[in-house]
Amino acid sequence: MKRFLTFALAGALVLGLSGAALAVDVQVSGTWEFAFGWIKNEGFHDNDNGYDGNADNFLARQRFRTQADFIVSERLRGVIMLEIGDSLEWGRDEDGSKVGNNGGGSIDTDGVNVATKLAYVDWLIPSTEVAVRMGLQYIVLPDAVGRGNPVLNSDVAALAVTVPFTEQVGLTAVWARPFDVNSNDGDGNHSLADEMDIFALILPVNGEGWSFTPWAAYSRVGASSGLLEYAAGNSGANGAFGLDTENISFSGDDSADIWWGGLALEVTAFDPLTFGLNAMYGHMGKLEATLDDGSGVLSDFDFRTAGWLLAASVDYKLDWGSVGLFGWYSTGDDEDDARDGEYGRLPAIGFDNGFAATGFGGPGSFGNGSDTVVSATFLGTWGIGVQLADWSFVEDLSHTLRLSYYRGTNDHDVVERGTRDGYALAFSGEAVYLTDKDSAFEVNFDHVYNLYENLAMALELSYIRLDLDEDVWDDAAGKDYADTSNAWKAQLLFQYNF
Repeated sequence: MKRFLTFALAGALVLGLSGAALAVDVQVSGTWEFAFGWIKNEGFHDNDNGYDGNADNFLARQRFRTQADFIVSERLRGVIMLEIGDSLEWGRDEDGSKVGNNGGGSIDTDGVNVATKLAYVDWLIPSTEVAVRMGLQYIVLPDAVGRGNPVLNSDVAALAVTVPFTEQVGLTAVWARPFDVNSNDGDGNHSLADEMDIFALILPVNGEGWSFTPWAAYSRVGASSGLLEYAAGNSGANGAFGLDTENISFSGDDSADIWWGGLALEVTAFDPLTFGLNAMYGHMGKLEATLDDGSGVLSDFDFRTAGWLLAASVDYKLDWGSVGLFGWYSTGDDEDDARDGEYGRLPAIGFDNGFAATGFGGPGSFGNGSDTVVSATFLGTWGIGVQLADWSFVEDLSHTLRLSYYRGTNDHDVVERGTRDGYALAFSGEAVYLTDKDSAFEVNFDHVYNLYENLAMALELSYIRLDLDEDVWDDAAGKDYADTSNAWKAQLLFQYNF
């Protein structure tokens, strides 16, 4: 298969060059994944999403990502990654037409489902060591804790330039364009309100046994760019802003500034004891918004948000694995400020991996397993966890046991008063909006066995007990809403890397 793909991709390149004589070395790599298993009560209520007592909780799905590097020299290469199914369910089509990223899972297959995941060119400026990457690429802001950076952690169209000053110090400058709705549409619909640009500077400084990476980013976001709808649709309650976009509209010609600052610190000088720290703050200026309370009554307000996140980890390596302690705190919404449209959470942009504090409630699953049933970012929460990671007593078999407790930092009055009065609340049915009276306890017990050098099999066993406060939720969201059911998953995953 690998040889066939190599010849096929090389042949496509040759045909595309229309006879141009170039010596190109083609290297093919990829990750092909399968997931089988059970998940129950992912909405924490027996009737949510069809997961009741008689529901079919079994799933089978796959995701194929294949990358080809077209290498002319050490100073020039082009990269393309294609994806078949981000989450292609066996026996199911995305919309019944077999078309789309997850189409073609039903009988006769034949899905029109090949998506472009990455497409970029790497090159060095002639006679220098300045590296340039331009195109559709994966951008993640610094992370020293190993849990991800919730501000930006996504595939995006971008231009990145890296300047190595010394072996210890370098600078990366990024310009990314996540949204530009009417770009060159021929209708003259060009304005700052329909687009969004991100500019970031990353300055890694590496010493003996430590690394320190400060970073800063700025964005100008248009109200009609699509960011707010993307944030609500992809991350649910605890994502970027957690807005209910069905009831909120924004002034189409308005725009706002967002800026962030942060640092990532990692210390390995005391190995086998290692330490990681992430700290970040973000502020978004106001956008003019209108809220429809559902009865036709409209109210205008200025939406804005600002907040910070602090995350830390300590790990001690042993001969048979490692023992670790991790924790985080992120600011939440305050009811008094929310009445004026001001929210207290860190503004975030991309959610491919988010902040992977846990493997079921958050986006920390192995491969394409089920996760993010609580949050993609864990903004508006604090938590602490302990883990025994990668411990092994049998060759090629490792285990990780993780216990986590987390609680909301959002003012419970936002729910108690805000829902009743029709204010713009930051919760939805796609995730869980945790207040300072709500908490969750999660257990992840994961096992990985390397069947071959390139084929791994993983078993994920997870459990979440969610505790919602009755006084907060039953009046706001309906009687017995706080009477939640425990969520769990048991999934077998296979990952083929080549």
